[in-house]
Amino acid sequence: MNVRIFGWIALLSLACNVAPLVARGDAGAVKPLVSQSFDGQIPGDFPDGWHKFWGDQGDDLVAVSNIHSASGKNSLMLDRETGANMAQWGFGRAFPDIKSGWCVISFAFLVDGAGSNTAIGIEIRPAGGPFERCLSAGIGRLKVDINSPDWSHKTEVGSYEPGKWQRLTLWTPTREDKQTAAYAVLETQDRSGEWKISGPAATVPARPFDKEYGYLLVNVAPNTRGFKLYIDDVTVEQRFGQHP
Repeated sequence: MNVRIFGWIALLSLACNVAPLVARGDAGAVKPLVSQSFDGQIPGDFPDGWHKFWGDQGDDLVAVSNIHSASGKNSLMLDRETGANMAQWGFGRAFPDIKSGWCVISFAFLVDGAGSNTAIGIEIRPAGGPFERCLSAGIGRLKVDINSPDWSHKTEVGSYEPGKWQRLTLWTPTREDKQTAAYAVLETQDRSGEWKISGPAATVPARPFDKEYGYLLVNVAPNTRGFKLYIDDVTVEQRFGQHP
């Protein structure tokens, strides 16, 4: 399988390549920006709009998969189980700028394999690719947590169970509203397909970028193997009003 790897320049055009999002009944969701379920692609293809950002991918595989899905038939799969790569690297996608209100990013994930060995970092970064983050989240050791941009504060959001779909929603500041905190909510999908909140919202200090959003990064930690990570129903929204 050919996995195409693009440079940073190609990423700059992705902010215009977005699909409409239907708001999930939230009066604060007034400007839908991105919705990606991977159902329009053929399993085995590289996910549309996603690219390698940095590091050594080795024989790790990122592809559209029809093995698991939170909704529809497909999802994005990171295979860190069948190969031998132990290096760290990152991949992700661009999304349009949000300068006011809240930047709200949500995605469903499922860990298949050794959940206790999983070590994934999620970062929200500004446009242009500088090494700066507005918020970091971690999925690993059966826990989900969020970290302040300077790593001085860490808060547990909840726990995850391998083989179950869960959804992480991140609320991050914007440069016009100048919020001083970020928030995260974790949900679990029950057997009927409904989402149930796993616990109260978690929060850490955060600061808005002084430049445009943005990129969603998925970073793979070094010296960890034995799992597959599935991602589905990626959304980006601009919301106004109260945080969770």
